[in-house]
Amino acid sequence: MPLIFHWNIIPRFAHIEMPPGYYDDWVKAADEESKHFNLLVDHLGTMGSNYGAFPTHAGLWRAAQDTAEDFMGRLAILPMVLEARRIDVTPNMIQQFKSFKDKETVARSKLSTQKKLAMWPMDQNGFTVCVADTTKTQRSSSIVLLNTISMVD
Repeated sequence: MPLIFHWNIIPRFAHIEMPPGYYDDWVKAADEESKHFNLLVDHLGTMGSNYGAFPTHAGLWRAAQDTAEDFMGRLAILPMVLEARRIDVTPNMIQQFKSFKDKETVARSKLSTQKKLAMWPMDQNGFTVCVADTTKTQRSSSIVLLNTISMVD
């Protein structure tokens, strides 16, 4: 689902002036997210499941809906909550997959996490720019952000 955050942010918020190359970086990030998503969907299929079968997927969609008109909120939720949580939980997930002797999921999870760690500074950059210059967008409502954060627990 972070894939929708990356592709959707460009047309939804392109009217907000950002530093040169910012939206180009989002295209690169969206391309990477597309690869991660395809790895996930393909692997879930081999295991008899599909994307959307787990409660966390609904929480990601809710976060997208809650920040649909809130550029700064979207930029806060993506790297500071969704991606940070993913990075935090993945090592334990990898250990569980190792205990199940699921080498394929371990390999895919490690690859995805390595790429995500490389992209994380770019994801965070947009939020940092907006905090530094609040004329770019309105400040997010604390209540909306807290509701969004609680939905992806």
